Amino acid sequence: MTKAICLLVLTVFLAGCTTEPEPVKPSETTQPPATQATQPPTTEAPSEPSTEAAQTLSVVIHDAYLKLPQGFTAASATDEITIYEGPNAPKDASSIVVRKGPQEDVLSYTQQTLLERLAVAADQDSAQVDTMDIVTVDGLEALYAVYSMTVADVPFQCWSYLIPAGEVTYTFTFTDCTEDGIWAEPFAQSGKSIRLLRQGEYAPADYDGLERYDLGCGMELYAMPGMELQTMEGYDAALLGGKVVTLVFSEPKEKVGEGFSLEEYAKAVTDANGLEACTPDKYGNLATVFTQQDEQGQTYFYYLVVTQTEQAYWICQSACPEEDAAIYADEFSRWSTSLAEIG
Repeated sequence: MTKAICLLVLTVFLAGCTTEPEPVKPSETTQPPATQATQPPTTEAPSEPSTEAAQTLSVVIHDAYLKLPQGFTAASATDEITIYEGPNAPKDASSIVVRKGPQEDVLSYTQQTLLERLAVAADQDSAQVDTMDIVTVDGLEALYAVYSMTVADVPFQCWSYLIPAGEVTYTFTFTDCTEDGIWAEPFAQSGKSIRLLRQGEYAPADYDGLERYDLGCGMELYAMPGMELQTMEGYDAALLGGKVVTLVFSEPKEKVGEGFSLEEYAKAVTDANGLEACTPDKYGNLATVFTQQDEQGQTYFYYLVVTQTEQAYWICQSACPEEDAAIYADEFSRWSTSLAEIG
């Protein structure tokens, strides 16, 4: 490469602040690198039966995916559990919970075993199992259970998939707290979409609920609705809205040099800026994350993706306050996947 790569890292000032954001550069290396129905829900498992024998052998899973019903978004997330809430929260407490836990022999569960597990969360003796079946989910045997519970005097209906996968057990629980069961069918459809991603497999990019933005630099990006395209020195495009900002930066390949792979370019970017190496994320993006503190002491979480077109390398980095990282990290990855040339 003929030029040292300098990543512009933004000290972010979000809505409500009076100070204008100013891009700043980290210290450069001394040696630049080479450059909804009223009837009771069905008791049949909504997953489609597999035409292949279900797997019970050890399988390496690196992530999980499902298509969320319209209006559901992440409310909180950790490495072990992600909670999605619906469009009418908190009035409607309906939710989807994806949990990654230790290996359990869930396929041998009896109704009593399941009830004992549920009793931890439910009011005493309120849980009632309607049906339990062994089904196939993405080629793996799983326990599918339909049950009702009462928590804090609120009755609700649940559909759970408990999927043993190697050394872990994934649990997908859909909880409908509405009186007329309006989420029964959307939850059934979401259940059919469950995928456990083996090594080398990635989640399909889904842009439902996102807005398309023409970035004005020959590129487009899908991101949350209501963001505003702004001009920011040092970047090809900047989208700001609510608590988040997405910044797009490019380098023409003719300036960088010939014969470099995207992986080599990504390594040059992270090496030059002292970041952890980019690795494939849930959607297959070459991505890395980092945090940075501004002059006021506020820490921001950054999600950085490196991609390319025929003529240029592109860096897409999205940021939010660190305390909101768990909520936005997956969204930032999904948005970055959509960065592409117009036409």
